[in-house]
Amino acid sequence: MKTFAYLRISTGSQDLDNQKLAILDYARRKDFKVDEFIERKVSSRKTVEERGLTTLLNRLEPNDRLIVSELSRIGRSLGQIIQTIDELVKKNVHFVAIKESIEFNGKRDIQTKVMVAMIGLFAEIERDLVSCLYGNPFGSAIEERGLPDGARSLRCLRLIVAGDAGF
Repeated sequence: MKTFAYLRISTGSQDLDNQKLAILDYARRKDFKVDEFIERKVSSRKTVEERGLTTLLNRLEPNDRLIVSELSRIGRSLGQIIQTIDELVKKNVHFVAIKESIEFNGKRDIQTKVMVAMIGLFAEIERDLVSCLYGNPFGSAIEERGLPDGARSLRCLRLIVAGDAGF
């Protein structure tokens, strides 16, 4: 059984060190060692192949462990997260997402299915909100109106919920 840690950041201003420290601390507390760190500096908007996940998933064998600092590292959307977890389950790979306290041993009971779906959905909404505020025409339009941050966030959230956020 090997343990792989997958670390990913989207921008040059982010840092892999925090993810690595969280994983090393978790491994120390649970008394196991990480055999290999896979580090990627690539946007979640890139394909699974470009993010290095396909290569990693192909390397994993039954009873291996994949650990990530947070669930959003393995997927940009709820669909991507569930697809990746389904592949891990099919391969009987143990999976840990530290931030969300998700641990499973290659099997998905109903509680894990619901938890993964909800957390994946929240990660997707958070990503859409950030995109709306900072990297989207709606964010620019909102800033031009001179709205304070809270009002801007609320306006973006309303656009996302209504499906009018443009992504």
